[in-house]
Amino acid sequence: MTNGKRLYSASLDGTVKVWDVDATLKAKEWKEITTCVAIDQGANWLISCPDGYYSSSLEAPSLVVWRVGSAYYPFDQFEGKYYRPEIIKQALAWKTSTKNKPVPLATPVLQPPVLSFTSPQYGAEVKENTVEVSLRAEGKQPIVRVELTINGQPLPKTLSTTLEVPNPTAQSQTFRASIPLPPGEQRIRLRAVAYDTEALKSRTDELVLFRPGVKASVGKLYVLAVGINQYANLLADQQLRYAVADARGLAQALEKQANNGLYAGVVVKVLTDNDATLSNVKFALREMKDTVTENDSAIIFISGHGIKDKANNFYFGTTELNLRNLAMTALNWQDFITALRDVRAKRMLVLADTCHSGSIVGSETFNGEMLASKLNKEAHRLVFVSSSQDEVSIGTAEWGHGAFTKALLEAFEGAADIGDKDGIITFQELRDYVPIRVQALTNNRQHPQLPFLDQFESDAELVKTTRAERAPTITK
Repeated sequence: MTNGKRLYSASLDGTVKVWDVDATLKAKEWKEITTCVAIDQGANWLISCPDGYYSSSLEAPSLVVWRVGSAYYPFDQFEGKYYRPEIIKQALAWKTSTKNKPVPLATPVLQPPVLSFTSPQYGAEVKENTVEVSLRAEGKQPIVRVELTINGQPLPKTLSTTLEVPNPTAQSQTFRASIPLPPGEQRIRLRAVAYDTEALKSRTDELVLFRPGVKASVGKLYVLAVGINQYANLLADQQLRYAVADARGLAQALEKQANNGLYAGVVVKVLTDNDATLSNVKFALREMKDTVTENDSAIIFISGHGIKDKANNFYFGTTELNLRNLAMTALNWQDFITALRDVRAKRMLVLADTCHSGSIVGSETFNGEMLASKLNKEAHRLVFVSSSQDEVSIGTAEWGHGAFTKALLEAFEGAADIGDKDGIITFQELRDYVPIRVQALTNNRQHPQLPFLDQFESDAELVKTTRAERAPTITK
């Protein structure tokens, strides 16, 4: 920035550009700093710089395309290489510092690889408990690996390594694997993406198979609900009001799913305040690992302070949270990711309300969207977070809950059963209802980030509605 002046311009195409104004140059020679695209009336956004790097809300990269020659690619295909929030933050900084490292230049935009299943055929019937799968990946850069999910779940580690290339040099690869099929599932949906040496990924390819001779199995629902209001080592204004009520309310609502035909039973564990220690939370996760089977489903709800340290490590603060000793008093999200991957549930939903106070560690703001992205991509778990980046979760005494939990409870009671009104709430219906309802409750001050369901079973049945009466309907 040469003279400390910025110009913001809005265009008819819906973009807002930021310019570095230099009085010594003609206007057409001013440097473009960033371009911002708002989607869904600001519920999603993407900011890019001329070098190709970008930052965004959770869903935006799947909604905005990048043109490479005559081809168009969603931004999320470039995420591994060009998603660099720190570069965008530096570009938008009003003050420069000699301590800031120069912004690196992106290499010319490259074409992502393409991937397709070559066998078996889409819609084929499978009689065995395993299926032989073949995939073909090719691109402009060498292919590194293929990631494959079965009904939204990752392959076992012993199998995932067979879809990696130790010394990638070829621009095309054929991958073959013998995939074990989950028990009690009559429909199998395989989804795969390929990655190249530039960290670019292909579009997702899908293969649906059927097992007509398999008897559908009904497993249990396991629920872990953690809510913390009282923190022994935090100041009075850093204590919370509704986290405990939120955890208990969700647990009570899900207990009603017992023996309703959707689940054979419901196993609930609730940890609040003094019981929500780091050791107890870790033990509860290990317990899920040891008891949950491939026939079961799991829902984990966490409400409390989320923390990011200066090294960009994420934590969930437990009741003994000490900001000077996070390793011993807060759950490291990398440990959380590992624990989630180890749980064998056929379906898992993580509900995270961890943005209660913006920043409580220096100037580092907790980013729930980044957390959701990490859990989705690294743990292959479906994660709904309560708010967008830099937003604070809102609750009121009138509700007795945070807005996120109030919307979830309404959804479970039947408010999300808007389309077919079959008495069952699917993942997609929950995703459609909760964000709009929270925005309405908070006068558009809070925007839950629910991931794009491309790699998950959007039509999977989550709960049966728990009462005949409908909660308030939603309007856009």
